[in-house]
Amino acid sequence: MTSSIDLKNKIIKSRCPGRISLSKHADYINSYLLYVLDDRETTIETSITTGDSSITLINKSFGDRFFRLNDLDKALEDKLGWSFYLLKIIKELNLERKLTNKNLSIKVESNLPIAGGLSSSHALILSTLINLAEFFDLEDLQNVFKDPNKNIKETFKLIKLCQKIEQDRGFKSGLGDQCAQIFSKKGYLTSIKIFPNLDVKYIKIPEELSFITAPSFIEVDKSKPEFIKKNINIEKYKTLNELVKQYDCNYLADLHETLNEKEIFDFLESIEEPITRGLALYGLAESKRVKNLLNNFDLKKLGEHLNTSHKAEINYCFDAQDQAKEIKEEDKLDYLFDRKTALEKHSGYYHASTKANDTLAHLCKKHENVYGTTITGAGFGGNNVIAVNNKSAEALKKYLIQKYYLKENPGCDLSLVHISTSNNGVSIINND
Repeated sequence: MTSSIDLKNKIIKSRCPGRISLSKHADYINSYLLYVLDDRETTIETSITTGDSSITLINKSFGDRFFRLNDLDKALEDKLGWSFYLLKIIKELNLERKLTNKNLSIKVESNLPIAGGLSSSHALILSTLINLAEFFDLEDLQNVFKDPNKNIKETFKLIKLCQKIEQDRGFKSGLGDQCAQIFSKKGYLTSIKIFPNLDVKYIKIPEELSFITAPSFIEVDKSKPEFIKKNINIEKYKTLNELVKQYDCNYLADLHETLNEKEIFDFLESIEEPITRGLALYGLAESKRVKNLLNNFDLKKLGEHLNTSHKAEINYCFDAQDQAKEIKEEDKLDYLFDRKTALEKHSGYYHASTKANDTLAHLCKKHENVYGTTITGAGFGGNNVIAVNNKSAEALKKYLIQKYYLKENPGCDLSLVHISTSNNGVSIINND
């Protein structure tokens, strides 16, 4: 590593895209995960000058911020501000000494919607990490980003660092998003299984497949108390992970490697509390569907997976006039599995949807050439992802704008109804 910084016109630029999750809530149970990266991204530009041991953060969307190094710990007490992520990274990388008598300038730009279920926070974290690793010649971290597969142990430390930064802000983050944003490749769906060894596989995206992200315009700030209060299923997954240890498994989805389908249904029937049983069914069915897609991918199966996954989320049903009616809690739980139906055909119970998410899903299913749709991200708002034949993508976008957005969200930013192309993972843009 270098012990000094060359200040001569050193500028580093980096970028990291958002992620679109095609399997949800599953990294907590060691399921097979499925992602594609969005074409929108967050960029970081870093420069340094002789100065007064300080940090300047530039962000035209949220306002510039200035911090002195002596005040760094106090500044980190503000966990809701966007600057927390960048300051926390500087702290975690032990960069204060390198900034003595200098001013570090970090410019943030992004066309990635925040609080939209597209992992904008990890895009910011990873773009900043790769940038500062390159800027300060942090060799170990540079090697991870250059070849994450070759440096798998260090890569795992990196994704755990991303998780720690999120957790220190107050959100119980998984590990899947940052894996996707590191490993994904343009033109491919990326499958990830985290334990016992990080396993990454790729599926070529069929030429006829497009993805649309359709916003609910309900922001999902994962660190806010109201979201944490609603997002209780993560704690229930921890309970289920403990429960399966009787089968010599560490995580719920590991049951697929230990039990046959009959035995899995026996396990489910042994869970007395209905919501926990429904959550276990959801996780096991979701992981089985993704595993089947990896073994034999086709668009019909992808669509069925997305639709079945969303069925576990829904809180509203619709009549022939597209009028929404809230589903009673007892009716949500009246799904009890039937052993004559294959496990992957079950939806289970998750229910992190909203009226907006459910309305978008309902309308999409009525449009031609839509393979399937569900929420992408943590739920309770954010975006729906829609898998559609590319010949119908523009027509579907216009249909949703006319049928839903102009009526329910007049004045909203319609550019956020977005036909997305795939993208490569985090990288340096240049190294001048």
